[in-house]
Amino acid sequence: VDAMKKNLKIKTGDIIITTGYYSAGDGGSAIYLVKSFSGKYHEELNNGLVAELVTMDNVRQFGAKGDGITNDTEAIQNAINAVPNGKMYFPTGTYLCSNIYAENVALVGNGIVIDEEPYSKGSVLLSTDMINPLINASIGLTIDGLSFYYPYQTGTTENPIPYPPTIKA
Repeated sequence: VDAMKKNLKIKTGDIIITTGYYSAGDGGSAIYLVKSFSGKYHEELNNGLVAELVTMDNVRQFGAKGDGITNDTEAIQNAINAVPNGKMYFPTGTYLCSNIYAENVALVGNGIVIDEEPYSKGSVLLSTDMINPLINASIGLTIDGLSFYYPYQTGTTENPIPYPPTIKA
């Protein structure tokens, strides 16, 4: 995406296919249509035009890294907002996020793998927010193949650390 933004030869009507968001192969590949203005999700180009996202199917196309370190909240929220009444896919990764608002959307992951560190495999939403719910839901929310992880829990029943609700309706 960065190379697309810097390319001053791009013109209105061009179709751009990226191989990743931050780098090739990072799962954020997408198709963009170059326009002079867009009210939809887009990337602003250095030449004053915008590249409107045509394919919207996974959170990495919106800049989520899923590395368990980067706060992916804004990218995930942008992704969900872009697909009203649709589906948003979370490729395998650990997505640090909190206080996401979701309605009329299906959030779909790669399934859950339980091992010594359950947040290391599959599609995981990781929350360190001790105040806000992970997801604020309204009508029409479906979740499939995602797991939720709270790193401050010790795994014991003695003196558990209280978290807010994972999903609040």
